Amino acid sequence: MNTFKIISLSLLTLFLTSCIDSNSQNNTSKKTIPSEKMSTSSSLFTGTYEAAYENASISAEITEDRNVIRGFFYMDGVQNELIATSKSNTFQGKILDKQQNIFYDVSAVLDGDVLHFSITFPELDNQIVELILKKTEHLQSQTPTPSTPVTQTDNQVRDQRLFGTWRYTEVLSSGGYGDYTSLATDYFLQFKSNGECLSWSGSSAGGSADVSYENSEHSEVSVGGWYTEGKNVIFYDPNTHEEVSIPFFAEENRMMLKGGSSKVYERVN
Repeated sequence: MNTFKIISLSLLTLFLTSCIDSNSQNNTSKKTIPSEKMSTSSSLFTGTYEAAYENASISAEITEDRNVIRGFFYMDGVQNELIATSKSNTFQGKILDKQQNIFYDVSAVLDGDVLHFSITFPELDNQIVELILKKTEHLQSQTPTPSTPVTQTDNQVRDQRLFGTWRYTEVLSSGGYGDYTSLATDYFLQFKSNGECLSWSGSSAGGSADVSYENSEHSEVSVGGWYTEGKNVIFYDPNTHEEVSIPFFAEENRMMLKGGSSKVYERVN
């Protein structure tokens, strides 16, 4: 599995490199970006980005808050988590391939709506590949919005052991001695007795030999509905009525959700 992943990534990388080399022939010198012309806004990088490479679909969703960059980088539909720290119109950080649990060094320079995005591939002798992405949408800063009450119907049962707020801490790590990278992020679920379920991500912190980051702000709050059927908790969208059933186990101060991979939550209140 790992070998196939590396070979596939190598082919994609070589393809992108050839595209970039072809583009560079039309630009004989790399553009120097005057920093004094760039905005110093804390949301300079916030937005969605796309790259137009033949046979490769590449995009990114980025938010910036207090010089902390968070978001997702997509290659042919595969989602990779991005976290970095920004300075003026540049940032440096990591991309996490969750499937392989590997961190990749990344850096970027923003020139207007054009993002010069570089990735270092250790499995290719630390080859650096530069991608050119264009901003397609300027996102608004994300702030929690008032929740909408979920209608409770008479035939929905809710296990009272789940009432309250729960926290799950995800810890990801990669590399070994001298090249160790880690990232810890808190995720929260709040089950209300009226059938409302709130979810959000909280603080995160991590670092490596050359990058450290910390974010104490929480994400936008997502609002949904919930109820239980036997040993399953049912999450549903109150607008589309789509449902997802996940097995659970609950004690007084601990809860386990068994969907996909088991996650153990601790009670907050």
